[in-house]
Amino acid sequence: MTNLTVTIFQNNPIIGDLKRNCKNIIDAIDKSKNADILITPELSLIGYPPMDIIRRDTLYDVQKQKLNEIKEYTKNVDVAVVIGFCRRDENGLYNSAVVYKKGKKLIEYDKILLPTYDVFDEHRYFETGNDIGIFNLNGEKVGITICEDAWYDVNIMDTKRHEFNPFLKFEKQNIDIILNLSASPYRIDKNKERLDLFKNHAINTDSTIVFCNQSGGNDELVFDGNSFIVNTDETIYQLNDFNEDFEIIKLSKYEHQINNKRPISQINSAICLGLKDYFDKTGFSKAIIGMSGGIDSTIATVIATEVFGKDNVMGVSLPSEITSKESIKHAEKVAENLDIEFEVIDISEIVQKTVNVFQNQSNYMMKGLALENIQARIRGNILMSLSNRKNALVITPDNKSEAAIGYCTLYGDTVGAIAPLGDCYKKHVYELAKYYNDKSPYKIIPNEIISKSPTAELKENQVDTDDMAEYEILDSILNKYVENRQKPTDINVDNSTEINRIISRIHSAEFKRNQSPLPIRITKKDFGRGWRYPIAANYDFLK
Repeated sequence: MTNLTVTIFQNNPIIGDLKRNCKNIIDAIDKSKNADILITPELSLIGYPPMDIIRRDTLYDVQKQKLNEIKEYTKNVDVAVVIGFCRRDENGLYNSAVVYKKGKKLIEYDKILLPTYDVFDEHRYFETGNDIGIFNLNGEKVGITICEDAWYDVNIMDTKRHEFNPFLKFEKQNIDIILNLSASPYRIDKNKERLDLFKNHAINTDSTIVFCNQSGGNDELVFDGNSFIVNTDETIYQLNDFNEDFEIIKLSKYEHQINNKRPISQINSAICLGLKDYFDKTGFSKAIIGMSGGIDSTIATVIATEVFGKDNVMGVSLPSEITSKESIKHAEKVAENLDIEFEVIDISEIVQKTVNVFQNQSNYMMKGLALENIQARIRGNILMSLSNRKNALVITPDNKSEAAIGYCTLYGDTVGAIAPLGDCYKKHVYELAKYYNDKSPYKIIPNEIISKSPTAELKENQVDTDDMAEYEILDSILNKYVENRQKPTDINVDNSTEINRIISRIHSAEFKRNQSPLPIRITKKDFGRGWRYPIAANYDFLK
């Protein structure tokens, strides 16, 4: 059992803002004067994932200056400080960590296992480290690792990703404590997977593990924090989830504490954090949402109001001749319940004039799908015009189920900056509705919205199931095919023709998703940076 006292600084960096990130680390050092060591997340000085930012030479001039500031600052304190940074030498770039104490560098360590799958692309940027990192601190032996170094386990990773397991070497080194600097993004069940993995590491290495994870949203990725300490008797102390946090913990004496939020509460926290940070880090504070009176735009509006407050959200109903009076009333009721700004802009006349001009100057009639989609595209134009006028971002209400099969109008309901529900199956949308109604003293979301049949409402008497399977069937097929890579023949539903039809639609919609706003990732496989399929391809072999 180690006697060290450790500070975990679970920070939310802004990628590329080294000045701000450095200041926050120095502030954490100030508050850690009674600790032996302060640990920060992976690439904590730059922020993760930096992508092509690390190919800019100027970055290294700024980074050198900020690392030196931190190094000099440690002369005034007793605490050792562990910083994640990008090391560069004549051979290339490295995802690295450095430890400073009393103005001196104790060790530099380069990450060994580089994830290059799903949302990760580290072999594009980094060279591989050569060996594990070990240093002595106050009479104790400390190992240092970075994120993926801990994720060799085939059972956790689903398939063998790496040839070498760094933690096997630690088993023979009589280590007291192993640090893991991480930028591990959230997805459903990820916290449990991490805890199970690191409990095994603690037992196998006979050491205490300190896992320090990044918090915050960066583009579509949400980093959930959930940093923790675990020792050989599987006692765990966990920091807050979906927030920055700072804790000083004596490793020989701490209470067992684990975050056990319900899955839907975690999903909501992830979406809220991702949405908030997307706006904050791009310099926006106001949101606009087209409110159809349906479940998706309702939930998107509720979440936006939760994140930004009622004074920073505008809902807009954009009815055409097709739109029912009930839909307008439902949208208005939700806006009233949320006390947000709300406008009704009737597009019927704009649609008719557009049709007339088109048909007067073209040999083609505006009918069928073209007539349906022109409504959605006019709505998109109006929302983007309001966005320009109010210096606000449009939030896209589309969900994963519909995006998967292209049940959306490009340049219509897909306009916007980000899709908070873009990785939520339809079932998650309804679960979020129940979640918000349950936690509210009154029902924010009217039962009529929850119980009515979903519809795009672009033609008379339209319902979504006119053009797709029931959502329960669709979501099941998508989960098995998209997230778990099952063969169509292994997917167990009654109608095999429906399976093939859905898979065909998934891949024929690649071009739509490539032009759609970022989805905030909550599942094992979203339709963002981790989904890499060609647009111009033949997918018949999959059937």
